[in-house]
Amino acid sequence: MTVETPEFSRPVSIHDLDEDERTEDIAATPEERQALARRFSLVALDRLAATVRLRRRGDGRAVLVSGLLSADLTQTCVVTLEPVPAHVEEPFSVVFLRDSQGEAADLDLVADELEEVEPLTGDVIDIGELVAQSLFLSLDPYPRLAGARYVVPGEDGTASAGDHAFSALAQWRKRR
Repeated sequence: MTVETPEFSRPVSIHDLDEDERTEDIAATPEERQALARRFSLVALDRLAATVRLRRRGDGRAVLVSGLLSADLTQTCVVTLEPVPAHVEEPFSVVFLRDSQGEAADLDLVADELEEVEPLTGDVIDIGELVAQSLFLSLDPYPRLAGARYVVPGEDGTASAGDHAFSALAQWRKRR
């Protein structure tokens, strides 16, 4: 089994964490941004940076990772197919929780800050990949240019009602 390294990888060992909060400022390189733009079907990803805070919780089985990502990107308008520039500022928060030998994880450790819980497998958390995934989840699924409007054929007078995809079927039905 081959495990690929994510495009934007910033691994942090949980052994380097203590009860004090640790802050990491990370930014994607031009090559990493280009690879992420391909992965997320973006026209461009001009900037991706984040401030990430990590803190061990409870008996050490839980690690709270939170922060704020900031990105400048360009998507494709779903109506006109023209570039749509966007700026994203998005907070994120994930609790990584290690299950101790099959016992139920104690979610009361993190109940106040609980947004999302991920299993903690191994001893490393890739905060770069976490930021990349958070960026993907914050993308507009239907980006549109301001004022872009889809015109149904026949609505604006430029096309007749017979120009739509089912007009041939309607004509065939009339002949029967």
